[in-house]
Amino acid sequence: MVLVTLWGAAAGVVVAAAFGGPAQIIGGGSLIATGVLVAALWTLLPRRTPSLAKRARRSLSFTLWLLLGAQAIEAIPGLRGIAVDPLALAAAAGVATVLAGALPITLPRLARYLVGALAGVTALAMLAGLWQVAREDVETFALAHREQRVVDEEVVFTVPWSFEETALAVSRGEALPVFKGLVDAQARRDGLLVEFVVAPSRADADADAGEPDGVIFTLDPALRRAVDVREDHGLPEQFTARMGAEEFRSYLVQRNGQAVARVVERPLGERTVALVAAPPEALALAPVLYASILVEASEEPVSAGE
Repeated sequence: MVLVTLWGAAAGVVVAAAFGGPAQIIGGGSLIATGVLVAALWTLLPRRTPSLAKRARRSLSFTLWLLLGAQAIEAIPGLRGIAVDPLALAAAAGVATVLAGALPITLPRLARYLVGALAGVTALAMLAGLWQVAREDVETFALAHREQRVVDEEVVFTVPWSFEETALAVSRGEALPVFKGLVDAQARRDGLLVEFVVAPSRADADADAGEPDGVIFTLDPALRRAVDVREDHGLPEQFTARMGAEEFRSYLVQRNGQAVARVVERPLGERTVALVAAPPEALALAPVLYASILVEASEEPVSAGE
């Protein structure tokens, strides 16, 4: 069972890295559970455990299927806080099926030693990988691997693979809606919102004098009746240092007198690029990374034929 657990999880991670995208590999817990559950279900087949009573077999099978279904739900895209690659779960289940079918319930002594040795070597390799990952600084790694080039409203963003495009504004009963833009999926899994959005400048948006001014009100005018803004003097030092001499404006969004979000805006031609973080402390998750993305956002070059 140890071999099934480790090899199943390893296969899931490898498949997710090769075909799914690095941002989807958030841990091996679901993969380990999937491998164990699938192997246990194969073990409950009558030909493998003929001495097990039918009632006990049905009861155990029902429980295991429920648990396996819970793991499968985590592969449904779009659920907040959940991002397990379906291919990774399938790989873990496939390895568990092969091992459960290849290994008999009772092994000879030599075979037990061999399987134990394989499990030990695998465990040591995983510990070595864990040690290597623990040495990495998450923000530094993300900065060095901004390999995704995304164009939103004719503005080019260079972001790591943890960022996902959102096509529509979605409200889920939170302080602010999720606007159309680029959302940090890693932050969303922690219950935070960090998003880059693009909107017309105030002059182009024809905002009324005296009303709250900000990108979020251009994107969702109904917010003027729900929130207010005030000056922001609490930006992380790393963020302001990375912004350097770049022109930007920062403010806090208040609801019922309580700060619920932080917005940092940078003018870019006829548009404004903004970073939205809710709650305000979410900006501290990776301040240098977020500032770098904001500073380096640029207008999409116009081709010669246009």
